[in-house]
Amino acid sequence: MVRIADGAGIPSDTPVAIASAPMRSKLGIDSYCSSANTPPLSPVQKLIGRILDPFLPMVFKRMSKRVSGSEG
Repeated sequence: MVRIADGAGIPSDTPVAIASAPMRSKLGIDSYCSSANTPPLSPVQKLIGRILDPFLPMVFKRMSKRVSGSEG
């Protein structure tokens, strides 16, 4: 369902948009037409995204361990 929503261009929630802003910029995802569906971030939100960027791999790794641990 998430892939369908993403492919259809459903806008990202604000927390997701903030956390993914640096990655989307690095990968050039913001140049896709469907990115117009996500409202632009304020300068403060962009700053928060840049501050969070180095910590996100660690957060995602912990989240994946919790998910895989709960399925076992």
